[in-house]
Amino acid sequence: MVIAMMAILSTIFSLNIFRILPSIRLSGAARNLVLDLKKAQRYAIEQQFIYEVRFLTSENKYQIIKETNSPVIISEISLPEEISFGQISFDPPVVDFNAAGLPSVSGTIILNNQAGHSATIEIEPAGFIKVNQ
Repeated sequence: MVIAMMAILSTIFSLNIFRILPSIRLSGAARNLVLDLKKAQRYAIEQQFIYEVRFLTSENKYQIIKETNSPVIISEISLPEEISFGQISFDPPVVDFNAAGLPSVSGTIILNNQAGHSATIEIEPAGFIKVNQ
């Protein structure tokens, strides 16, 4: 009896976890993007160089670039397979952070998952970066 009850509960649990997994992955991707934007911002302040985050939407990835006489790609991050860029409200899809940590543009970046949910990352003129879901 106990084994049957455990089998039923584990089946219910596994069905629920598969239903919420896309939302968990979307949240993780949005959180990682915010952390990477803040990392570029922090590097710009600490090193007194312009740092750029360039979005390669057709490839579902973005780059953190240190702007010097010859730009250096610090890192290139691919979004998880189930996540894609929806809309980026600034064109070209590039954000530069100056030595004071201020962004060159303000706007939103929308990430979508295969289940039709989205997460919006906001970059504000004063340099605040946050995610809304």
